[in-house]
Amino acid sequence: MQKKLAMSFLVFFILSMSLASASPTRLYVNPSSVNKAVGTTFTVDVKVEDVANLFAWEFSMKFNQSILECLSVVEGPFLKQYGTRCVGVIVDKTYIDNRLGTILSGCSLSKPDVKVDGSGTFATITFRVKGVGKSTLDLHDTMLIDTNVEDISHEVNDGTFDNIVTTTTVTTVPRRRISTMGIVDAFVQFLKRVFAW
Repeated sequence: MQKKLAMSFLVFFILSMSLASASPTRLYVNPSSVNKAVGTTFTVDVKVEDVANLFAWEFSMKFNQSILECLSVVEGPFLKQYGTRCVGVIVDKTYIDNRLGTILSGCSLSKPDVKVDGSGTFATITFRVKGVGKSTLDLHDTMLIDTNVEDISHEVNDGTFDNIVTTTTVTTVPRRRISTMGIVDAFVQFLKRVFAW
């Protein structure tokens, strides 16, 4: 009886350790923070980390359209190497709307019998900086779908853009020379009055 109980405990312990060590799937913007001057361009990647059995992905991104303009969204290599059909990875008013500051992009495998696991880049987005300010690169309405057409649970990490220059003003105050003679003289005068010298 004790052997069965010990064996059951061991099996439970091993299973719980393997479940606890599994990393959650994460969809994120890389780099997470960008600072560029007006008139320049920059790229960010939308990446996935530790996904299993992926068949399709989709995301929307909101950005501050008074500061940034989306120039393009290009499919990354993660699913492309297995054969994909993509939706919304070309500049099109339907998928990139710079008036509203929104992007919609998605891809699926063309062959559902392929199993894709791991980490990689879904898309590379190019922005042009139009103004000074801050913007969240807000990933929302994200979907990761497995080969059984089920949602894959995942966490999402947005990016940020900030090109507001903060300046620190340092003021140097000239040092005054304090004469100790005046203090000593005043102290001597005080003592003379108190002790009537």
